[in-house]
Amino acid sequence: MTNTTTRSRHLVFVDGPGDERSSTRAALSEAGFDVDSADTAAACLDALAEGSVDAVVTAHELPESTGIELIRSIRERFATIPVVLSPEGGSERIAGKALAEGASGYVGSDQSPAVLVSRLEACLAERDSIDEETGRYRNLIQTSPTPINIFDENGTTLWGNDAVVELLGLSSRSELIGRSIFDFIHPEDQAVAESELAEIVREEIATGPTYMRLVRDDGEIRRVRIATAPGRFRGERIGQAVAVDVTALRTQEQRLERLNELLAEWIDGETKASITESLVGAAEAELDLPIVTALLLDDDTGELRPVSQTDGAQTYVDEAALLAREEGLAWEVFLAGDPKVVDDPGDGILEGSAPVEQAYLEPLGRHGVLVVGADSGNRDFIEIITENLRAMFDRIERESLLSQRETLLAEQNERLGRLERINGVVRNVAEAVVGASTRAEIEAALCRELVDTDLYMLAWVGEHEPSTGAVHPRASAGDERNYLDAVTITADDSATGWGPAGRAVRTRESQVVNDILTDPPFEPWREAALERGYRAGISLPLAYRDSLYGVLNIYATESGVFDDLERAVLEELSDLVAHAINAIESKRALVSDSVVELELEIEWEDSEYPLVEFLEAESGRTFELEATIPAEEDTYRIISTFEGVSPDAVETFVERTRTVHSVQLLGRRENACTVECVVADDNVVFWLIDHGAVPQTFTLSQGGGRLVVELPGDADVRQFIEMLASEFGDVELRGRRDHERSVRPRQTFLTTVEDRLTDRQREILETAYFSGYFEKPRRRTGGEIAESIGISQPTFSDHLRASQRNLLELLYEDRTVE
Repeated sequence: MTNTTTRSRHLVFVDGPGDERSSTRAALSEAGFDVDSADTAAACLDALAEGSVDAVVTAHELPESTGIELIRSIRERFATIPVVLSPEGGSERIAGKALAEGASGYVGSDQSPAVLVSRLEACLAERDSIDEETGRYRNLIQTSPTPINIFDENGTTLWGNDAVVELLGLSSRSELIGRSIFDFIHPEDQAVAESELAEIVREEIATGPTYMRLVRDDGEIRRVRIATAPGRFRGERIGQAVAVDVTALRTQEQRLERLNELLAEWIDGETKASITESLVGAAEAELDLPIVTALLLDDDTGELRPVSQTDGAQTYVDEAALLAREEGLAWEVFLAGDPKVVDDPGDGILEGSAPVEQAYLEPLGRHGVLVVGADSGNRDFIEIITENLRAMFDRIERESLLSQRETLLAEQNERLGRLERINGVVRNVAEAVVGASTRAEIEAALCRELVDTDLYMLAWVGEHEPSTGAVHPRASAGDERNYLDAVTITADDSATGWGPAGRAVRTRESQVVNDILTDPPFEPWREAALERGYRAGISLPLAYRDSLYGVLNIYATESGVFDDLERAVLEELSDLVAHAINAIESKRALVSDSVVELELEIEWEDSEYPLVEFLEAESGRTFELEATIPAEEDTYRIISTFEGVSPDAVETFVERTRTVHSVQLLGRRENACTVECVVADDNVVFWLIDHGAVPQTFTLSQGGGRLVVELPGDADVRQFIEMLASEFGDVELRGRRDHERSVRPRQTFLTTVEDRLTDRQREILETAYFSGYFEKPRRRTGGEIAESIGISQPTFSDHLRASQRNLLELLYEDRTVE
């Protein structure tokens, strides 16, 4: 036990206003007390909270308080501190109140300082008798690194060590002593704390360990594991609580629990983006990862790009530095496949002010990189997340690949079935074309076959009128419902000229509108088409060489059906139909009994035809067509005469012309010659025949020429002249004559000859005739003609005799037809 007369005691003397008792202070100092003054009750309580005060002497009249109130506060918070009330002017009433509040003594102003000293010594001696017990508790509390708190049966804190003060976020012990422990218990845990308090203090039963949440003065929540036991302090029942801060441990447990929940959700995830969005949504609030960004590889561009980010990532991540191709750490980690931890996250990854200690870069296989900014100690947790992300991404990719294959197979089967039906349409159209004798029959069969399947809803063939730009229907089949009467379609520059039909006429290429609802430019016809159920359409030009016979328009009830493969098949079908129409039109021009003979004068400027350019090269040059003989493989044998130009120049010209396959000089004079050329496409004669005109005479010179052609009797003369003018220049009609060809039994003589003669016989007979073989003297010998055709001289003679015999039989032996 400590002797009060040999050890200096620390005393707080609380003065009242104007209280100057120097003699009293001197007496206390002489008695061995270190006297500190306090001018308010609050200052006194602060000094007591520091734990080094042995006794208090207080006046009664204090600023904003009284000595009685101070005694009450000291007893509530510091039960063992001796307090003596020594008022400047006292009374028995004040003395009674002071003692009732727990004052250790009362010394009036009329008593000497020695009485006050004596009373204090007695109080301290009484306290020292139990000081050993107090020391043990105080030493235990103050020196333990574990938070320890002692409280009374009401839960009021009697003492606590520095560890408790730090745990609760307080600045000093004075903020703790005297406060209820329930001030720091989370509202949801109050009931448990109250129950345990009753067991500890009143029933003296130890409790715990119990998990609770403490609310610090700054609002932060700490999770603790508390073990409590009953005890006695200075004869009073107390509770002793030892707390272990398990916030970090519990946070980790909760993070793992939440991660397990996320993993369960990710199992059903269908896309990488949805999984990363789920991770980012939980990262900051639930996983304590404030900065997370998922960089996924874009297969189309080959770039890493952020698909999901926390708010912290959007604020602090330096994407330009992170994703730089040569120096960016993200690409380094992605290509190497090795994780990287950066202790200075501001080093080329995050902005310097980012509130994290480290940056983690984790490779996600071929999928990308996960970038996380967090405090140290998160490596294992982030690796768990990364491994699971990678596994989920692999699963999604496998399932996606399998689904794509299944979808592709289904689509291919569907497309194959559709194309098989389209090919059936092509076969049917081809059969119909073989049996058709008119253009109208071909067009009607084409439209009918297209809609006889369930592939298309409407098919129609339109004819372009160059003079007005209008596209008029010629044939149609399917569910039309007056659509063609309700709409206006042109091929000019007006609003109605930019639809698929108009573009097909102008470009000579197929035009697709795979979604009538959204694809431009279909606005002028959209409402009418949608009302009738049309959802997609295609327009295909019926063009052969440079002749346009119309435009085929097809409508379907489903959008997106006209893909590249179907488009290609329909283009082949349109080419087939155009070729068939050309054949019929050409034949009609050749065999028609009723014909129109036109005499035309042509003037041109800057013609692109090589023949015209050749004639324009030198004054006086002329060209006259002598004969046109059909040859093999879409070629013609043309015999013509050039005047005003040397034979050598003519021969050089025709040899260099790309459309001339071969040339044979039939006759030559000093400044003229007759030549035979086998010509193909891009030739004046081809153009005329393709447009249904049979040239009778054709003379060309510088600046223009004269042309006499025969057209079928029902041909559109004005349209033909307009097309001729658009091709060659100014065209003027000099004469027109309608006449009937001579009628022969059953069919025209030309048709009869074609039936009797083979193609080779007809070619050799016409070539021999127009080459002057039958003239006297002969302009060309049989050997020369055979060489020009590419056969031997005996073969030429055999074919010539056979053709002559067939002609003679036709003249003299065929008597069966009247």
